Amino acid sequence: MGMNDINELLQQRLTEIDSMINEANNFLVSAPNGTLNLSRCKNTVQYYWNQGEHRTYIPKGDSDFLRKLAQKEYTLKLLPELHKERLSIINFIERSTTKSLVDAYNDLKTEKKKYVLPYIFPSNEYAKQWELEQNQAKETIYKTNRRFALESEDLTENGILTEKGDYVRSKSEKIIADKLFLLKISYIYEAPLLLKGHGYIKPDFTVLNKRTRRQYIWEHFGMIDNIDYAGKTSKKLELYMKNGYIQGKNFLSTFESSVAPLKTNTLETIIQEFFL
Repeated sequence: MGMNDINELLQQRLTEIDSMINEANNFLVSAPNGTLNLSRCKNTVQYYWNQGEHRTYIPKGDSDFLRKLAQKEYTLKLLPELHKERLSIINFIERSTTKSLVDAYNDLKTEKKKYVLPYIFPSNEYAKQWELEQNQAKETIYKTNRRFALESEDLTENGILTEKGDYVRSKSEKIIADKLFLLKISYIYEAPLLLKGHGYIKPDFTVLNKRTRRQYIWEHFGMIDNIDYAGKTSKKLELYMKNGYIQGKNFLSTFESSVAPLKTNTLETIIQEFFL
């Protein structure tokens, strides 16, 4: 398990903690004043509601009030522990970022850097190397796959030119590609991907988060109101899932139809959430 995987688990735990803190605070807003005390007399337990100097006996039949006071005591003990764990996780994540490891290379003088092969590249260098390797792999597979090669030639002749210099198949794909390029987010268009039980396919985009160094498959489905297209889309999504590509984890998808085009704010939300 790499550091990125550990940080992802910690982020999930932070989400859980934040949810518990929010739930606890919401409960305390409506919780009754005072505390719950009890006294034992032989085999009998009696419950009392303490409000400063006032002490009121609570009948066992008033279980709802007993529950609220007991829950309040538990919640007040739990909250500091949740905040303590939350702070520990945040401190760990901040201290264990890739940046601190990269600084060991960045802090070297330029004259020394040229003689050093970094164990971990700075983010921009890593992204350049990733794109180079992805393009080389794409070129190799296209050369040995005649169908891919012919489709690539057709795309160059009839496709839509992006700001990066790629040719894509639709205006919406151009919007996605140009947005990624404008924000300096590395991507490869139609990089072949081998799926078990099927063979090679060409996802619309393979995109890199250079900060976390995690890559995502991004498919845009542009004719979802077409019955045949929708059926193929469903089968394709199932194929991805069987191969371990899970929405929001390592797979992203956007959709549009003739009456509901791709929205800019949807695109921006996805990019902000996963790549910035």
